[in-house]
Amino acid sequence: MKLKEGIQGGYVNLSQEEYQKLGQLSFDHQLSGSDITLVCTKVLVNSFLEDNLVKIWQTSSDYDKQLKLIDESHNKITYNLLEKEILNLSQNKKEAHEHSMQYALS
Repeated sequence: MKLKEGIQGGYVNLSQEEYQKLGQLSFDHQLSGSDITLVCTKVLVNSFLEDNLVKIWQTSSDYDKQLKLIDESHNKITYNLLEKEILNLSQNKKEAHEHSMQYALS
């Protein structure tokens, strides 16, 4: 899932300013479009864990209400969550690079 598609689809709640800040953050950390797609997919999957489904099914037997609760659980992807995952990915890539350099030098 691309970030812009998530915003247009209503799964990601970002202002234009936050969208630009994430773009700058990604650029500053030398992340590619594929990296950001990975971040977005991870965040979307984590926002919709199986535990959430079980809770939704237990909460209501009304199908329409279940669909509404599912939609609400998806609409919690925010700037702070994406920023955290971008920083985590950047740190992981940095550590992997450092480890590969140490291995190459030994």
